[in-house]
Amino acid sequence: MKSKKMKSLFTKVLGMAMALGLVMGTGVPVMAAGEVMEGTEAAPADAYLTKELQVAEGVTVPSATFSFKFEQVREDGGAPTAEMPAITDKNISYTNADTAVPDASGLKKIKKISGKILDGVTFTHAGEYEYKVTEVQTITGHTLDADNETMQFSKAEYKMRVIVNNKADGSGVYVKYVVVDRVLNDAGTAEAAKVNPGDEVTANTFMFTNVFTREGSLLDGKNPLEINKTVTGAAGDKTKEFDFSLTLTKSPTESATVTEYPAVITRADGTTENVTVPVGAAFTFKLKHGDTLSFGNTTTYPGTLPAGTRYTVTETGVNGYTTSAKVKENGGTETTIDNVTVTNKLVGDHENYAKYTNDKSVTPPTGIIINNLPFILLIGFAMGAFALFIVAKRRRSMR
Repeated sequence: MKSKKMKSLFTKVLGMAMALGLVMGTGVPVMAAGEVMEGTEAAPADAYLTKELQVAEGVTVPSATFSFKFEQVREDGGAPTAEMPAITDKNISYTNADTAVPDASGLKKIKKISGKILDGVTFTHAGEYEYKVTEVQTITGHTLDADNETMQFSKAEYKMRVIVNNKADGSGVYVKYVVVDRVLNDAGTAEAAKVNPGDEVTANTFMFTNVFTREGSLLDGKNPLEINKTVTGAAGDKTKEFDFSLTLTKSPTESATVTEYPAVITRADGTTENVTVPVGAAFTFKLKHGDTLSFGNTTTYPGTLPAGTRYTVTETGVNGYTTSAKVKENGGTETTIDNVTVTNKLVGDHENYAKYTNDKSVTPPTGIIINNLPFILLIGFAMGAFALFIVAKRRRSMR
């Protein structure tokens, strides 16, 4: 009995070993379904990669081309030989017409997929070929403004294995499998995982993600955001200070380390006052007629106000003054808000401002009439009573 059990166990182990040997001998990757591109002689396997460009709402996508390089690493487990084919750089291009719907945070993710990676690549013999795939850390077609634009390139690294088999009739070879493994993530941190290099952009995870930022109003050559004050009306006091409160909401592409932005208040007489506006908390300030608070151009910490920022500004109402604001959001049509609060407006890469006007017109001097109204009413009452007395007396005399 014991001998039969040992024999059965030995048979199972031997079967498993033979199956493993067959798998290893034929070069078939052992992995979950959907993580390997499998081909046939008629339709050889291939792979695709994707680029995800992230920008904040209000940012115009740059017309730029991203490139990806393929470095030869191994050929049949050893060093590459002259017979290992080179794979040319693959490109993915964007234009300023590319758009995407922002998510709840205001972030836009624009994905594009490459053409076939192995298109035009010729393998001369069966075997396994390994390539390292990375993103070129520069772009073409757009020159970054070093002071006002940034491109956070992906530092991801992938290992791509191409497994080539002989054709059944011996007439040549074809790509049987393509397998892609992630080695480093976009931040350049080790993160091993198998990825899907298929031809569907929504499912493809052979992906490189870049983040692009741009200063507000840059494309119109203006300050990122301006808030100013004008006092009108014959009774408007142009020396009076009006109270404001400003709250900034950070752009979704902004660094987590940034907690404030520098701004300047420019007075009507040309003098200036440097201030620091926090993110996510109310900042109070005062403006008189002709004064402006603006976020200007600077290359020092914490940097310029980026497109994608949102703001809410409120003026404290003053009795006797009518308040309105002309608002331009990302270079759009100027609108007038008949209120003291401009709510949740976007700072885009075109012009942005909130121009407040306080109007106070001349009030007619009706106070004297109002103050003497009781006396006037008494006189009127007396005159009326006298008139009634005369009329009544005449009626009695006529009788």
